[in-house]
Amino acid sequence: MRKAKQRTIVQVKWFKPLVGWFKLNSDGASYGNPGKARGGGIIRDCNGLWIKVYARSIGYATNITAEFCALRDRLKLALNEGIQRLIMELDAKVVVDLIKSNATTNKPYTPLLYDCRCLLTRFI
Repeated sequence: MRKAKQRTIVQVKWFKPLVGWFKLNSDGASYGNPGKARGGGIIRDCNGLWIKVYARSIGYATNITAEFCALRDRLKLALNEGIQRLIMELDAKVVVDLIKSNATTNKPYTPLLYDCRCLLTRFI
């Protein structure tokens, strides 16, 4: 007999950025790992108004690659909109940790890591 999974409900709330700032929420995922991948995100202003929303097919990729692609695409989108003050939120801890570290890697997503690091230098 199978044991029933216990579920926990967690409330999630989005918080507005400070006046003059924008917030980027980005996500990428693959169906299978690797598998068919997509990425997307939203940029909102300090009032919570949508500035840009974007989603695209990434092709056949891993979850980490999809997360990096989604982040890179949204960073480019923010720069194209003239946004310089940007707070980013994403759910991929491994991506956040890699970007914050100074580590180099020989993984297939290294070019995406460097692209994101380079783009991030253009924000305040």
